[in-house]
Formats: sequence, C-alpha cells, structure tokens
Amino acid sequence: MAKLIIVEDDPFLLSILAEKLKETGFDIETAIDGEDGLNKIKKNNFNLILLDMVLPEMSGMDVLKELRNSGNYDSDLKVIVLSNLNKSEHEKEAKENG
Repeated sequence: MAKLIIVEDDPFLLSILAEKLKETGFDIETAIDGEDGLNKIKKNNFNLILLDMVLPEMSGMDVLKELRNSGNYDSDLKVIVLSNLNKSEHEKEAKENG
C-alpha cells in the first residue's frame, strides 16, 4: 500500500482529499502547515507528497526547497504541488525546485 502525506492548511480540502484517497487504498498522513509536514516527512517513509504552496509557518515552496536541496531526503521522493495561485507566477519556481 502506498503511503502519502497531504500538506494542506484548509481543513475542508484536507478532509476531502484524505477521505477520497483512503477510499482508494492509500495509507494517509496529514499536516496542516509546512513545518508540521516537514517534520512528519523526516520521520516517515512516504511514497508521495501532496503539497500546498500557501501554508502557515513555512511555505510549500520552502518545504520543496528543503526536500530537494538539503540532502536529507530521498531524491526520488515524488511531490505533487497543489495551488490556487496564478499558474505562471509559481510554476517555474516549483519546477526549478523539483
């Protein structure tokens, strides 16, 4: 069973995503801010991260940079970025950061 973490600060969206993905057989962990997400990612072996870009405490982009540049995480760790921000505004930066 694939294990994934959803890092999302909107409780409604987080609940919907977690419920739907659990129904399809994923083992789900959740985090409500960037720091919480990063701490859980350090302690667990996830197959996938669903990462919101606009988060309290530590932005999703900062989490992504830490995951990709610190050398403390598996370089094959898959991340799907979730955002309702202007696509062109953050798409390039997210791609540059893996």
